[in-house]
Amino acid sequence: MQHVSLDMHWQLSWLHKLLRALNNDAFGIKASTALSFAQQIAQRGIRAMDANDLRLCLKCVYEAQHPLEVACQLARLQLASSPFQTLEDFVELKEDLYRQRCTSESVLARQRGEKLLASSLADKEALDMDSVWLAVDALQEAAVVNREQDIESEAIALSRLGMLYYSVLKIEAKASAYLKQSFMLAQSLYPVPFNACWYQDVIQTMSSKPLRGVMRPRGAKGVHLSLRSCKRSWLKSGTPLIKALRGF
Repeated sequence: MQHVSLDMHWQLSWLHKLLRALNNDAFGIKASTALSFAQQIAQRGIRAMDANDLRLCLKCVYEAQHPLEVACQLARLQLASSPFQTLEDFVELKEDLYRQRCTSESVLARQRGEKLLASSLADKEALDMDSVWLAVDALQEAAVVNREQDIESEAIALSRLGMLYYSVLKIEAKASAYLKQSFMLAQSLYPVPFNACWYQDVIQTMSSKPLRGVMRPRGAKGVHLSLRSCKRSWLKSGTPLIKALRGF
């Protein structure tokens, strides 16, 4: 990672030298050059995310901000002096970087919460409640930081929160609320992740007798009907969850 960071710093230094070498009024060329640098760093971040190196992805996101801002400033100067290409490419890259940051921070927070929870459960004799509540905070952060950006990551974080409240804290009302949010977000995904472990956990837990008693008095008819639809889908596909949903 240090090598990559040094490499990016070298590229940024080279970019500034190149911009200084160009004519002062060549704002369009300078803007395109700076944008190209930012795009290259952003692509490196995408590859890091695909390789599950989320910390490197975040580093790339932050490293790409500077050349992108330089590109935007130069493009505005060009727009002020003469017609120039639209700023769509700049806006699109800025939005892409924001989504990358949200997803990376969300997954890292979720992983931190899962580690804290595992640590709190390691002692069979006494539950470490401090670690449990730190896990709750981390999972809530994972859900909030990614809200309306990466729906699946948000749904996974909410499912983890629901399972924690249900299995560890034994607060069924809270568990029900988080699991319902996770379930409804999952329904907006295409395709719906029927085979994902987190989604199966949500369905199994929501169909358990304790939560059925919590959900129905609160007007969860829509969720209940959706669960019945999921049951019909699994009956057709023959998934292992049929037994868990039988009689629901």
